[in-house]
Amino acid sequence: MKREMIPHFAKCRQLILRLRSSQVVVHVRDMPRPLIKLDCGIIHTPEFADHLRALQSSEGSSHRGEVLSLDYIRCRSGPQEGAEWLQLMWVPIPHPPVAPLLRIGGVEIFLHRQSLRGLRGRCLHAEDGRIRVLS
Repeated sequence: MKREMIPHFAKCRQLILRLRSSQVVVHVRDMPRPLIKLDCGIIHTPEFADHLRALQSSEGSSHRGEVLSLDYIRCRSGPQEGAEWLQLMWVPIPHPPVAPLLRIGGVEIFLHRQSLRGLRGRCLHAEDGRIRVLS
């Protein structure tokens, strides 16, 4: 059993981690759902994976040769410090791929290195068709 503390949930008393293939599933006592942590450090909810699967099934056939790309920007300083922007869109698959594609809920996603670094240790959640980044 692999144990590790996730900074955003460090104040929770009970943290149980189970290793499931290459993903760590995190159960926090007061959370109604499991959180899934990928090897790259991104955490997501099952609702986020369901949202991606729904997008793939509804729009994927009209985007042959393209993959979903998740862009994330967070201001660290200046007048907009703390503001963040998230964008999910279809982009052509570069040949050869610039970076390996992530697989979330059976859907391949491209993340730029900067977005990957910004989302590390943060939780992606989808609710009512909107994607949120939980701290």
